[in-house]
Amino acid sequence: MDEIDNLRRILKNYFNAEDGLSEEVSIGLYQRSFSSPEQRRTLRDQLSRAFADPLRDWRSLLANGEYEVYFAATEEEARAFARRILWDPILG
Repeated sequence: MDEIDNLRRILKNYFNAEDGLSEEVSIGLYQRSFSSPEQRRTLRDQLSRAFADPLRDWRSLLANGEYEVYFAATEEEARAFARRILWDPILG
């Protein structure tokens, strides 16, 4: 699976606003799903590459025709939100 596809899968499955879960509950589910050291290493590598890519469009990763996590006004806001929900709970 392509790593961006994996990030999309994570966002859709754990953070989709249409599911009606609170952010706290979504983060808890996400943390439990990536509990092994190997899973965390793989995720860390994928997130590191994604956050290092200056062309990564975080706004469209967070809200698109397939799912809606968060509508950010700017790319910087989207990146900060993604870091808060994806990086910090697992690797922060």
